[in-house]
Amino acid sequence: MQELSGGSEELVIDAAMEKRKESAKAYEKEGVNVKALVLIRLPDRKTSLEDRVKERVEKILKKNTKSQQKKELGVTILGW
Repeated sequence: MQELSGGSEELVIDAAMEKRKESAKAYEKEGVNVKALVLIRLPDRKTSLEDRVKERVEKILKKNTKSQQKKELGVTILGW
């Protein structure tokens, strides 16, 4: 299994958050009252690597989220 470089998760999350901001501005401009959402799908847990990816993603989100938004940060785990 190939491991991602340490900064790749942050780059992807930063790009997603920027796109969310753009979407929120577009909705606001059109007068639509919608909160833009970022959905992150993590790999199924098969080894400790997936646990480390999840921990890095959560750490990045908490670091880059305003205090009010931290209260709204939700993690949902779905199994198939």
